[in-house]
Amino acid sequence: MNLCESWKAPIAFFFSNGLTAETQKELVIACLERLSEDGFKVCALTLDGHATNVAMCRLLGADICPTSTLNFFLSANGSKKTQGFFYACHLIKLVRNTQHAYKTFSIDEQLIAWQLLADLHETQKVVGLRLANKLSSKHISFQQQKNESQFGHTASFIFCG
Repeated sequence: MNLCESWKAPIAFFFSNGLTAETQKELVIACLERLSEDGFKVCALTLDGHATNVAMCRLLGADICPTSTLNFFLSANGSKKTQGFFYACHLIKLVRNTQHAYKTFSIDEQLIAWQLLADLHETQKVVGLRLANKLSSKHISFQQQKNESQFGHTASFIFCG
């Protein structure tokens, strides 16, 4: 992706299922170095919330937890900063997956149950209306889609001008 223009280009594909944080770190460094040699300035690395990505960022010297201010890492020679951040859409999916896995949890003594979402969706289907929540079968039956696309976790580079 580019911050200033409307384009994106994949730079490499790595099958990452089972990849260690150390190996992933080496792959990211190799990509960043090659892009730099070719004249690209990478200003950010967008990650999904996989534990390996978090560990890799820590190995690179960044802590991308929400409370941290050290959400960047420096190039090998210390001259370039690369921000690391989570892809927000993926984090929302993680919240949904957690809600589905635990079925019920409590916030401020109020129960929040997955079954309420499933019931709301079923009611909307029966009545034939889809309310402003935009809830669809894809949101409730996501396990089938999730199982069909198990390619590992993701990371994307964002280029500056």
